[in-house]
Amino acid sequence: MVVGKVIAFDPPYIYARTFQMANIDEPLCQVTYSSEEKNGGTEINLTIENAIETAPHRGLFAPIKRAVF
Repeated sequence: MVVGKVIAFDPPYIYARTFQMANIDEPLCQVTYSSEEKNGGTEINLTIENAIETAPHRGLFAPIKRAVF
């Protein structure tokens, strides 16, 4: 289960929320979806902040401050 709160909502340009998996011990992160007109189309950005990158098969858990896709 995922828990969190909406922290920004300005359709159709931005939607941001906090995000946390309720069934595992991890810190709260922020997920932001934003859009903008670009070259006659729409560019969609996904930004994830303060997430934990996991590689359980290697036992690694590393913080990610910010990732933009």
